[in-house]
Amino acid sequence: MKKVFNYIKNILLTIVFVICISFLGLRAFGIQSSVVMSGSMEPTLPTGSVVFVDYRYDYNKLKIGDIAVFSANEGMDVIHRIVEQKPEGFITKGDNNDVQDGLTVTPSTFKGKELFHIPFVGYGIKMMMQYRINIIIIGLVIFYFIYQFVFTYLIKAEDE
Repeated sequence: MKKVFNYIKNILLTIVFVICISFLGLRAFGIQSSVVMSGSMEPTLPTGSVVFVDYRYDYNKLKIGDIAVFSANEGMDVIHRIVEQKPEGFITKGDNNDVQDGLTVTPSTFKGKELFHIPFVGYGIKMMMQYRINIIIIGLVIFYFIYQFVFTYLIKAEDE
């Protein structure tokens, strides 16, 4: 039973490690993640999805149909689909909205282009960003290391 527990524990720790390294590695290439907080892009980008955005994407390569991230009023970032191109910039609209945004995406407001997304994972990320959840996670990690120390070193020392 102990071997099965250790095997499962090692697999879970490896998965968490690979995910963390992947997020850091993507960041080195200008790719960052954001959580979708509204339903304006459903069903394409469900609420709670983690969206990976290429922040180094060239504004001049954008075309109709691309999903772009841009700064809107009050510094809020929006992720919507480009539906029209005008001389002054791109017009966007959420897939689930009936009307266009009424904003023009220009080189100065453009932030990046959506590369891919993972549905619903953002709920977990947002939950983990809450203060109380962080304390619980840190407490569990500390408890795990104390547990490992006690059972690995102290009990083995007593057995010898």
